[in-house]
Amino acid sequence: MKKCPVCQTKFKDTTTKCRYCNELLVTVPPPKQKTLVKYPRKRKRKTFFSKWQVTLQKIFSKYWYWAYIITIVIAILIVGFQLVSKNLDLNKKSDQLTNIKPPNAEINTLPGTGEADKLVQNPSTVSKTPDGRNSVSDWNNMAVTLWDNGKYTDPNQAIEYLNNALKQQPNYAQTYYNRGLAYYNLGQYQKAVEDYDEAIRLKPDYPHAYYNRGTAYFNLGNNSLACSDFQKACELGRCDQLEKSKENKLCH
Repeated sequence: MKKCPVCQTKFKDTTTKCRYCNELLVTVPPPKQKTLVKYPRKRKRKTFFSKWQVTLQKIFSKYWYWAYIITIVIAILIVGFQLVSKNLDLNKKSDQLTNIKPPNAEINTLPGTGEADKLVQNPSTVSKTPDGRNSVSDWNNMAVTLWDNGKYTDPNQAIEYLNNALKQQPNYAQTYYNRGLAYYNLGQYQKAVEDYDEAIRLKPDYPHAYYNRGTAYFNLGNNSLACSDFQKACELGRCDQLEKSKENKLCH
């Protein structure tokens, strides 16, 4: 292709002069064409993990409903296992406590100390009221006769005797304490705690009442109050339960 240097007209033929300006034409080099370079496309390598990933995606897309159900079942089993293990742990703690004898259980006398102990050692010392009824000491003594090998042989009968004693003298700490043990033997731990509360109210320095109330609290699942009672009993001279509870990691 040629071009006129004056009018800039381009000509494709073989003429040497411009038709309009009569000037010699100048040869114009053809424009360079851009060439696109195609680079080879990299192939993705299929690794072992990617193969399994694709396989799992196919399986999940086909069986997603069953996978959802299996996930829920596994979650329920995990929660159930935790609840069962917690329940077993509580039962284990309860078993550790039930193996502990109440105060003075190793001797076949009334649990605790006081006037009623002397009555057991000498049952003939019975004092009647002026109208011939049984006195408070009599009712306590009859309840004590049912105490054998660390528990009441007939807790309900013992409670009946002690109720009669409380009708005559409602401010006797030993009677509340004895009835608390009877309720404990029946597994009525809350009633036992209430009687121990009265015994402690009437006699604040009563170590055996703190001792047994702590054991009842443990059976009710209230470890903090139980350990507090064991600590108080230890301050009053009964430290065996506190030490044993610390060994079993039930108290700190």
